Amino acid sequence: MAVETLAGKELDWFVANLNEGIRDFSPTERIFISQSMLEPLLKARSRQLGAVLRFGTDMTSFEQDEDGVTATIKNRDTGQEDTVHARYMVAADGAHSRIRELLGIGVSGRGVFSNSVTIYFQGNVAPLIGERNWTSFT
Repeated sequence: MAVETLAGKELDWFVANLNEGIRDFSPTERIFISQSMLEPLLKARSRQLGAVLRFGTDMTSFEQDEDGVTATIKNRDTGQEDTVHARYMVAADGAHSRIRELLGIGVSGRGVFSNSVTIYFQGNVAPLIGERNWTSFT
């Protein structure tokens, strides 16, 4: 949404109805959630299910067989390489996925949606925005 000020006139809605048409494709509704809000939830649940999470680590190669996936990983800070084995590999490596590229999976679609800067701040803006339910301001 674009506004004159936080408490001011609404100028434009960029996403008028976030879930318009989505019910034909999904049993759930979409929500906006930032990585800083979602990542702690995913980390906690993954650990509850027995996952070992390694940050600051690059996967340099992997092989799949009938028993799962064996990968070579490298710690970015120390350069130490290790071999790990798992039943599954989750490619959670972002839009420029090395795993997707190594698997030969192409991309299609719209491409870049926007060039944005995210700024996090803490403050009581409720008196300014009233009943408006916003996740971002333009």
